[in-house]
Amino acid sequence: MDKMISFLSGHLAGKVLDYVVSQFHARVIERWSRRRAETFFEEFCREVELELLGRESDRLDALLDHMLNDDLCSGVLFDAYRRVCLSRSKEMGPRIIAILTAQLVCQDRMADDVEDNMLWAAENLADNQLLEFAHFVREHKARAEGKTRGDASFDDQGNLRVEWYKEQFDSNWRGRTSVSVGPLDLAACLGKWAAELKARGIVTDDVKERQWDYREDSERHIDEPGTIRELSWWICVPKAYFRLAEIIERAAKRAPGACPREAT
Repeated sequence: MDKMISFLSGHLAGKVLDYVVSQFHARVIERWSRRRAETFFEEFCREVELELLGRESDRLDALLDHMLNDDLCSGVLFDAYRRVCLSRSKEMGPRIIAILTAQLVCQDRMADDVEDNMLWAAENLADNQLLEFAHFVREHKARAEGKTRGDASFDDQGNLRVEWYKEQFDSNWRGRTSVSVGPLDLAACLGKWAAELKARGIVTDDVKERQWDYREDSERHIDEPGTIRELSWWICVPKAYFRLAEIIERAAKRAPGACPREAT
């Protein structure tokens, strides 16, 4: 009797498992994969049409047929589709991947290292995280360009540099309080998205040091000479990734419920 009960329990458990697996595949995997794929191909076709503007080619279907048959283009499309199916984002990620993929296949080439990092970001960041990055770049670019006030600038290569914090140490101060001089915790400063993008070089940070001496000056109530040591902490975005911020904002305009934040 016990063997029969055990057999029936195992049989029923197997049936239940088969049902759960089939329903999970239909209602979860297929449902969300299809939604991401539809979003991707909608944006992809729109971007291909934009890429064709100004060219002699006037047949979108012919170009798409070439893309599907060409080894390089079909490989780029397959890699993009894989990213779309696994993307954390439901709307923004697939659209960003579509825009980048359309540009690549229209140029008959593979993604370079920068574009591969951009595709990675679109696959691994959530919608709000992508928007936060775009907002950070737009806001601090405006400050660097002098449109708004703030401690942001461009270096000689055009990379964005934001002075996040600075600390001065006077050789004549005898303070007992310890101050951390390590690198910034980007997750604490900006959010988890910044720490994730740092791992790919899309956001970087730096610590700079300078020092200068001063002399005794009774008129300024300086009793003895000393040295000032200044440390400044910087957050940087390489110029190449301004393009990612621009594509995110383009995608946001067509993504339901996603609105780029206004710069402050």
